[in-house]
Amino acid sequence: MASSSPCSASSNCDRKAGTIVLEVNHNLIFTVINLLVLFIGLRFTLFKPVQKILQQRQEMVERNLADAEKAKSSAEALERARLEEQQNVAIERAKTMATAQQRATEEYERILSDAREKADSIVKEAEQDARQERDAMLRQAQTELTALVMDTAARAVVGAGPEGDSALYDQFLQKAGELDGAENR
Repeated sequence: MASSSPCSASSNCDRKAGTIVLEVNHNLIFTVINLLVLFIGLRFTLFKPVQKILQQRQEMVERNLADAEKAKSSAEALERARLEEQQNVAIERAKTMATAQQRATEEYERILSDAREKADSIVKEAEQDARQERDAMLRQAQTELTALVMDTAARAVVGAGPEGDSALYDQFLQKAGELDGAENR
């Protein structure tokens, strides 16, 4: 039997021209129920735990990001504190250097002033010693000159005459030369 209809003799199809009727049998219902049970079972045994693990991982990543942000802000705060401390140390070092330089300048000026005072006192003492030595030499020369003049006057009175005057003059010059030589030493 060759028939041109899509239904064969062994199948129970009711078909009218152009309509297809779906045959519902018990296997189809059980297949749908099995798929629903499988979906619900997989949802509770597979999808929920996987979603829970994913949610835990998401929370862990968010906590790690928050901790990293806190650590970053803490590191930035520490860096700012370090920079501020470094600036304070630089300022303190500059102040200390300025103070030390000022003290050194004051000490230099004090030492220089003391040296000038000592030099001035040494020069004054030397001038005073030179004046005293010169005055002593002048007094000695004056005393010797006075003695020489008196000696000459006494001899002039005793040995009056041209030969005696010439001898007295020579003797006066000789003694005056000895005095001059003593003053230059």
